[in-house]
Amino acid sequence: MPRTRSFTLTDDPDGTIAAALALALAPQSGEQWRTALLPDGGGLEVEGVGIIARAYHRGDLPFQFQYEPDLDPQTQELWWVQRERTRDYPQGSWGVITGEELRGLVKQGNELRAQRK
Repeated sequence: MPRTRSFTLTDDPDGTIAAALALALAPQSGEQWRTALLPDGGGLEVEGVGIIARAYHRGDLPFQFQYEPDLDPQTQELWWVQRERTRDYPQGSWGVITGEELRGLVKQGNELRAQRK
């Protein structure tokens, strides 16, 4: 991974999940991600970056995902991600990811960051 402050994921065309990783690993978040992203965690928010929050019901999901048959917060641990508005995405962007996948990606990002120190 090059020495930058960004993540590149192959299946993340609008950078929403990369923004979630940056949010979870931001200096303002410290090590909060370890508890905030547990199944009963409170999520994270960093002003100017975005929000990671748990979805417990379909109504908690971003509107674009509320009627996706494969996404059911009643049977899956789902987290929604909101990326703040940017020049490239003036309306912001949203995504949904499973808790296991989210924690795995954040853990990998944290390990990569630790290796660069």
